[in-house]
Amino acid sequence: GLAPGTWRLRVRVQQPGGVAAHAEREFEVGEDPADLGTIVLEAPGTIRARVLGADGTGILDPGLRLRRIGGGEDEAVPGEEPDPEGWVEFRGLEPGTAYRVLCSFEGVEETVRTPVSGGGTLRVELLSGVRGVRCRLRFTVMGGEPVKWGAIFEGPTLDPQAWKKDGMLEQEMAPGEYMLGILAQAAGSERMQRYAAKFTVPDQPSFDATIDLKE
Repeated sequence: GLAPGTWRLRVRVQQPGGVAAHAEREFEVGEDPADLGTIVLEAPGTIRARVLGADGTGILDPGLRLRRIGGGEDEAVPGEEPDPEGWVEFRGLEPGTAYRVLCSFEGVEETVRTPVSGGGTLRVELLSGVRGVRCRLRFTVMGGEPVKWGAIFEGPTLDPQAWKKDGMLEQEMAPGEYMLGILAQAAGSERMQRYAAKFTVPDQPSFDATIDLKE
């Protein structure tokens, strides 16, 4: 049996689609059996967050993240890939729980609490007070111009007009580390292959560079 004192029961039930319903009940254990009654599972919540630049537009920020507050250390919560406007969704969140939304910009964060009743979507926009970096990037493949470009298979979700078919990328991005993978037919090759490169966007008003993709 349980030792006398205050106990907390937490229930988490996985549901279709990878989300989980939650319930939490605090109760006292004494000489008599504890009757917890009916425990109702609440639907998980969602936080939808993005970073805004000084002009009020969303910017891609690889450092946008969510942490659950409580239990000693904050617990990291994985998010979806950002959409073209910089929004990132964090799903399957516990009701009535505090979360910290953080980003790449020091001191720019917000703490929110999911509804006790569960479900719903909270929208959080972090005002960075700075402009995103205006990036104009030219990509090459194995040191030269490819015969043909294909689709992007890895990297941040870009504005539909950002990627040009001639290997140019024009997008406002937050400073930080990025990975981009693109299908291409390199010069001298007879088929499409996957090529990728890591690159760093510096903290400055604009960034023009040539980035070479490798196998």
